Amino acid sequence: MILPWKSKNSASRDAPMACNGASANTAASDQLSIVVIGVGPLGLPVAVRLRQAGFPLVGIDVCPDRAACAAARGIVMANSIVAATTGASIAISALPHPAALQHLATQLQQCTDHRIRYVIDISPLSPSAKILAAAAFEAIGITLLDCAVVGSSAQILDRDVLVCASGPESAFGPIRPVLSALSTRVEYVGELGAGTKMKAVANHLGVLYNTAIAETLSLADRIGLCPGMAWRIMNGDGTISDQFELRGALMASGTYGPSSTTVSSCVKEVDLIADLARSVEAPTPLLDTAAALYRVAESIGYGDHDSSAVHASYIQLPHP
Repeated sequence: MILPWKSKNSASRDAPMACNGASANTAASDQLSIVVIGVGPLGLPVAVRLRQAGFPLVGIDVCPDRAACAAARGIVMANSIVAATTGASIAISALPHPAALQHLATQLQQCTDHRIRYVIDISPLSPSAKILAAAAFEAIGITLLDCAVVGSSAQILDRDVLVCASGPESAFGPIRPVLSALSTRVEYVGELGAGTKMKAVANHLGVLYNTAIAETLSLADRIGLCPGMAWRIMNGDGTISDQFELRGALMASGTYGPSSTTVSSCVKEVDLIADLARSVEAPTPLLDTAAALYRVAESIGYGDHDSSAVHASYIQLPHP
């Protein structure tokens, strides 16, 4: 996630509260047993956080390395979708591409004894892909909800993220305790796909702001100021945001780590945002410029570094 979601009230982490005031602990855990399908960079912290919250939980992943990593973090891993879904009532899918989400519907259709009623999809897929998959799930009596997590993987572990939930509003109530255990704040934002759209809007701002910080500190360096000094002075100004505090420090030091969101993942996010913008013919000249800078950073070897490494792309730009 590009734009860091920073809670304004850290004490709220100790009191899990859902939208409309419903406590995350109101539902009996045996009624909300969970399977997390895909325990990669997004699915694993979700599984760990929900396990810490006390939910009965099992994970599954086609990648042996990811499965082993999850097991090392205390997640019970199943070796088949049948075993994973037999006792679960809610599935959380964190999958890499639309075909995987469609395949999940096919697999659940073949699991005649599963109890899954809801699939909470947190995958970084397009709204259209989720809407298409929803029909396949609906055909087998399962409701798909698009619940985008706004915040980084590290913030998920601290329960310091925002969840934008979308889909049939009648299904929001039953899954709300799970989302509340995962996040500081839960918002229902509308019909299926709206959650991903809301995250794209937040990421759009994050992309532009991150690039603006990079340009500001690059300018400071080129006119003879110490970037670290410039960051320190501006960071004391109440008008400067959390993003400046978090990523400006990494840019000023030139370390670009540790990574909470990589440059390569930002490039993927930018592509999703650009696709959404094109679909409604929305002009995005600032986004296009920022996207080019992220691609430069990726091309010069910073793909796996924190998104603050967009600052490194300025080194490649010629002096006017």
